[in-house]
Amino acid sequence: DRLKLTQPSLWAREPLLAFRRLVFGASGLNAQVGECWIQYAKLCRSAGHYETASRAILEAKASGASNVHMEKAKLLWSTRRADGAIAELQQTLLNMPVEVVGSAAISSITSLSLVPLNPQPLICGTQSSNENRGVAKTLLLYSRWIHYTGQKQKEDVISLYSRVKELQPKWEKGYFYLAKYCDELLVDARKRQDDKETCSKAVPTNSALVTATNMNTERSWWSYLPDVLLFYAKGLHRGHRNLFQALPRLLTLWFDFGSVYHISSSRANKELKTIHGKVLSIMRGCLNDFPTYQWLTVLPQLVSRICHQNEEIVRLVKYIITSVLQKYPQQALWTMAAVTKSTVPSRREAAAEIINAARRKSNEASVSSLFAQFAMLIDHLIKLCFHPGQTKARTINISTEFRALKRMMPVEIIMPTQQSLTVNLPTYDVNTPENITSEIFYSADLPTITGIADEADILSSLQRPKKIILLGSDGIERPFLCKPKDDLRKDARMMEFNAMVNRLLSKCSESRRRKLYIRTFAVIPLTEDCGMVEWVPHTRGLRQILQDIYISCGKFDRQKTNPQVKRIYDQCLGKMPEDEMLKNKILPMFPPAFHKWFLNMFSEPAAWFRARVAYAHTTAVWSMVGHIVGLGDRHGENILFDSTTGDCVHVDFSCLFDKGLQLEKPELVPFRLTQNMIDGLGITGYEGIFLKVCEITLSVLRAHRETLMSVLETFIHDPLVEWTKSHKSSGVEVQNPHAQRAISNIEARLQGIVVGVGAAPSLPLAVEGQARRLIAEAVSHKNLGKMYIWWMPWF
Repeated sequence: DRLKLTQPSLWAREPLLAFRRLVFGASGLNAQVGECWIQYAKLCRSAGHYETASRAILEAKASGASNVHMEKAKLLWSTRRADGAIAELQQTLLNMPVEVVGSAAISSITSLSLVPLNPQPLICGTQSSNENRGVAKTLLLYSRWIHYTGQKQKEDVISLYSRVKELQPKWEKGYFYLAKYCDELLVDARKRQDDKETCSKAVPTNSALVTATNMNTERSWWSYLPDVLLFYAKGLHRGHRNLFQALPRLLTLWFDFGSVYHISSSRANKELKTIHGKVLSIMRGCLNDFPTYQWLTVLPQLVSRICHQNEEIVRLVKYIITSVLQKYPQQALWTMAAVTKSTVPSRREAAAEIINAARRKSNEASVSSLFAQFAMLIDHLIKLCFHPGQTKARTINISTEFRALKRMMPVEIIMPTQQSLTVNLPTYDVNTPENITSEIFYSADLPTITGIADEADILSSLQRPKKIILLGSDGIERPFLCKPKDDLRKDARMMEFNAMVNRLLSKCSESRRRKLYIRTFAVIPLTEDCGMVEWVPHTRGLRQILQDIYISCGKFDRQKTNPQVKRIYDQCLGKMPEDEMLKNKILPMFPPAFHKWFLNMFSEPAAWFRARVAYAHTTAVWSMVGHIVGLGDRHGENILFDSTTGDCVHVDFSCLFDKGLQLEKPELVPFRLTQNMIDGLGITGYEGIFLKVCEITLSVLRAHRETLMSVLETFIHDPLVEWTKSHKSSGVEVQNPHAQRAISNIEARLQGIVVGVGAAPSLPLAVEGQARRLIAEAVSHKNLGKMYIWWMPWF
């Protein structure tokens, strides 16, 4: 359909649809005219023009279009009339022939029904597969809404979903939503049974007997597991539209159950053994059925579990990683780099074993030499990260200091940029043989490293990171930052999290219309305390931008101003409240001036407006995402601005998971929204675009809680250096208390509870309430006054 090639917005498609209606109408093709009306109604509904959509639906009905009921129901649902929407679909399903819908589904539809039933008998002709698809679509939408509103018993909902997959056995959607529903049942049963268990341990009298009999009447939670895994797996085998939600969740459930089985295997529960056997055979099936690129997308999650307690699981995980390494050695090796240098011996040995297995299995000499080259390159880069350089030197001469690295070039290793390491999902067809690597990584986007510039700059910050320039086989020079003494696994996970957030933002219509996104870049941990970061071009830090503006209007002097601020802080200490000092003494010295940067950088009015909107959008998205993951240390050098687009880019995620609240001077604000940040937002301040985008972002994050948590769960099992210092990890993986606490805080925030930020535990707030509360905390002078002085709350 050529219409799909146009932008999916009302202003782009409306004239095309109007023209089509004219042509079809003149040719007497009424059904096609109706189809155009339905597409128009859909566009109006997405854009929030409900009256126009409703008129278009009436026109479509008059033209005799099929599937009008679906659009009408979706319109009712969009206007918060859920009962009407469900009734519309229910009536349509009851009017369809019983043979198609299925008698079991019909009885599920009519059970507990609040809608008056008046089915009209239909003469049943031969059913085309196309009509089957229409019925399946209607039934799936009905089942999803019933599931969402909780109007029927679980048996009925399962029977409805099952009928969808019978009608369309090759349809990924049916399996995915059935899996999600069974997954919810599993989570719910597990929560109740765990609570009962803790209760019976606390009160070990007759109540233990009672709970035991209750437990016997209800299925134990793990009995749902094979079904959930199987449905997720069957969905993934049929397509990858939900790959980033289904596969991480599938792995999380599998690993989780493996731990439970390992702990309770001493009791030798027969049923548990059977389930374990089923689960393993399903996972072996996944290993054979899934194309390798699907595993590549969850490689970090797999790598974080190579020391799982359950040996069967470890064997399978190692086998999966080996197959990924064979198929995509270039991308997988960069992901594996940090594990091969792990300080935990068992992790390091497991990684070495996997790499050796992959080397043995690949017969080509070129692949074997690639592995050897890669190990050498990593060693050189680690040395380069930790090279101290001359005391006052601003550069390192690589051709003299790192002659061996220079001699290695050119290598066959790909440049570790964001583009080269990100999987582009191919258009899916169940029947395509999986031998087409180029579909996932276009060869033009995979330049290899052909050289390294002779000089590397040493940056002036505390750890003295080096900025090196790698030359690509495509002739482009790409700068990278080599950072020592920094656990970049946090930054790498944060980038994975951001990539997931970007996918979710592109799926939701509100955020897609505003083109909301987070700017990401490649982060490659080389060991647990050093790594490489892709350089973000055309950016400058907030602090430098503001200093330049204040110097130009005589408000700042590099020698005198900062000592003067420090004196005011010292004089007022204990004599007046911090918020008063900030408000009356410091802020008057620095009138807000960030708006001038936009005027200087974007002199043409349309470009200025675009840049300011981009600034508002990116700052709002970052503020919400940063708050959810507990991102701290947001001083003026960690927030950069792109001088070509106005985008806000955050860097340095070493202060993640509320670490900012444990500093000597805790970082009390949830994100940076100081007077200058507000000044950049224009005349409405944070009340305009900023607040709206905060609400949209929060609602997207909260709606996809499980998906986001599955990315963060890798932290628990690949504990960070600072967590292991206080909690020595042995050979097998351990449950890590720091990680558990961090994860539960994030989960609470995704439910609308205000955590940290000097807040008393609050009840879950609505999205709007949560956004306003966070902004209030961020702009409060009371919080800003208590911040560390060189966080510069006045900038």
